Amino acid sequence: MTNSVLLQYSAKLALRSSFNYHFTSRGGRDILVIVDNNQGLSVTNNIENIIQYLIERTESTIPINNLLTIYKDTESTYDGFDFETMSFISLQEISEEDALESIVIWAQSNKN
Repeated sequence: MTNSVLLQYSAKLALRSSFNYHFTSRGGRDILVIVDNNQGLSVTNNIENIIQYLIERTESTIPINNLLTIYKDTESTYDGFDFETMSFISLQEISEEDALESIVIWAQSNKN
């Protein structure tokens, strides 16, 4: 498949979920924040496709090797996702600010 076909496929899978997103930074790290709009496939169940889609869309402006990800799920709880290992990070935070702080602490203790 060509890159444009892969991007279209990635977009189609990601857009099965309804979400908002923005980028912010804390502790010298860029953080992708995704909020589930509770429509369609949940962000939790579609996180890999959503992150891949957003990375592809913003690759020229975001340093991917330094990117952390948090998301607000359908139960209004923030958790994290490690795109490098494709694993969920249990943060269980209620506020975005607390989740941002927790993901930075997690990154400092789990990444060299």
